Amino acid sequence: MADLPQGPGSEPAAAQATVTVTAEAPPRRPTATATDGVPAGTGTLSLTELTPKGDGLVTGTWSLAGKPYSESLAAPDMCSSRSTVIYELPRSHQRLVATAGIDDDKGKHQGDDAIHFAVYVDRDHDDRPDEEEQVTAVTAQYGKPASVNAPIGGATAVILTMYPDGCVTAPAVWGSPPLSGEPAG
Repeated sequence: MADLPQGPGSEPAAAQATVTVTAEAPPRRPTATATDGVPAGTGTLSLTELTPKGDGLVTGTWSLAGKPYSESLAAPDMCSSRSTVIYELPRSHQRLVATAGIDDDKGKHQGDDAIHFAVYVDRDHDDRPDEEEQVTAVTAQYGKPASVNAPIGGATAVILTMYPDGCVTAPAVWGSPPLSGEPAG
């Protein structure tokens, strides 16, 4: 506080000021994020946040055709084996979107290396990928990932399968696999 001039016999007076500041509100952040082409919407959930049943997949950042995918799932070695993983969903969702492929940096690659990826909706809850429950299937080659856009229609469990043509020693990757859309019912 500054002392103000004073007259004879008076105490110093304190100065007071009122300052009003106005500013625009900060931009509103969306409540859900878009991940690698997945439309933002309520109920977006990454499979990396859930605990799977079946073959364990490794969570991490993997690179497909030179693009890193954070929060991805990978089967470390696909040499002549099939990998099946079941995810029970805490609530139903409408779509599973991911990029499926063979990791760029691990193992030895051949130009014709291929891995088949499929998504099933476990309608009968038997933990098996039945043919009539398959909702999408893609094949990816080294350096040529495939887009997965699976309509899971309110499923409470999904099954992911991967199997190679021959021996692929590099990880098979589900790049950034979120479930999205308005939760059903």
